Amino acid sequence: PVIGQRAAASGPSGGKLCTPNNMASTLDPVTQAGIGAFAGLVEVTAQQPLLTAKNFIQDGRSLPLTNPAVWYRGWAAGVLMCVPMTVVQFGASRFLEQAFENRGDASGAATMSSSGDPPPAASASVPFTTKLTSAWCAGALSAVFVQPLCLCQIQQQKFGGSLVDTGRRLINSHGVRVLAHAGYLTIAREAFYSCGYLCFVPVSRDWVRVEQPDLYARLGEDGVFASCAVVSGLLAATITQPMDAVKTLMQSNLGVGNGDVAMAVSFSKSKKTSPTPTGGEGGARFSGLGYTETAYAAVKEGGLKSLWKGIGPRGARVVGATFILSYVNERAGAAIAGWDETETAGVIGG
Repeated sequence: PVIGQRAAASGPSGGKLCTPNNMASTLDPVTQAGIGAFAGLVEVTAQQPLLTAKNFIQDGRSLPLTNPAVWYRGWAAGVLMCVPMTVVQFGASRFLEQAFENRGDASGAATMSSSGDPPPAASASVPFTTKLTSAWCAGALSAVFVQPLCLCQIQQQKFGGSLVDTGRRLINSHGVRVLAHAGYLTIAREAFYSCGYLCFVPVSRDWVRVEQPDLYARLGEDGVFASCAVVSGLLAATITQPMDAVKTLMQSNLGVGNGDVAMAVSFSKSKKTSPTPTGGEGGARFSGLGYTETAYAAVKEGGLKSLWKGIGPRGARVVGATFILSYVNERAGAAIAGWDETETAGVIGG
């Protein structure tokens, strides 16, 4: 069964119910990617301080309470990271949904030709398994593009300096391969995270509308949407928190590389100096450890709860990001789809 199928059959005059979700699902991948770029810019700008707090807490460093500028350190990297990430997640998920739908349509056509009976009518909504698979794959794909910037942002927040100088220092000290450091955790985190706002928010919202109409009427469309975003965001944050905690420790503490780690291009561009960490050394004792070694060392030192360090600011950020990205996706998508329908009707009517 398809979520929202009963609702689609109960629209005015027996037609399909027109909702933001199924209107947005008619957009092409390029338009969806453009919406993702705008949503990513809004999300990063609004929530950068929460990301900074999360990284400092997970690495065991003191929060920069006396230096407000540090809270937005790495903002450019965040924008360069989040905009393409959401572009890929929005665009690739829609592309994959269409690919799966077209494959299903081809299967249905084959069934009709062999049996003589027409295939079932297509629903405006996308099946849950299709949305989930598409969102997961899109999230995993996006991580490949943002991994180097994610590493540079974490290093920039810890040691300061420009994004270019940070990248140069890392490559000079550890080689180009360092840009993929802890990359598997980035892929896993983004894959599961994208399932929250691209799949569970619209699916759970549709479920409430169809199965709990009284609750939907009492809370209203925006109330249900916000509630689904909060629940989905908290679920995504909880599931992906251990991956993110280990990733932050690994990317914050790279250890001594083969290059001259003690000398880096200074931020004033007038001399060379050793970068000084902001807020203390943090998790320097984890330097050079691999995936399982870092996780084991963290649990041995602080117990299982150490894998959920920073869950407060990160949970708040994920909930906020889920709401912002989902809301922009739904509203902007519905607005563009409605505008296209109006233009089409005008051309036909004219």
